[in-house]
Amino acid sequence: MNESDSLEKVKGDIESIGFNRVEAGIFQAIVDAHAKIIEKMMTLSGQGAMRFDQVGEVLQKCADTYYAEDAAGKHRIDNLW
Repeated sequence: MNESDSLEKVKGDIESIGFNRVEAGIFQAIVDAHAKIIEKMMTLSGQGAMRFDQVGEVLQKCADTYYAEDAAGKHRIDNLW
């Protein structure tokens, strides 16, 4: 499991801890604040997962470019000694 998958799992876990007004019982005052926190955390977890994927793609592209350029220049140093 990579970090992106971990954040997606966290998003689902966060969603599961939400509750509604009936479940809140006598603690009605915290329902709206709780709902906002749950929504914000789910949004941030989803964005984090997406960013991890994007960072991974960029790093892979950089590594591929590095290896391609290294291989292209290798012929200049072969049999140099």
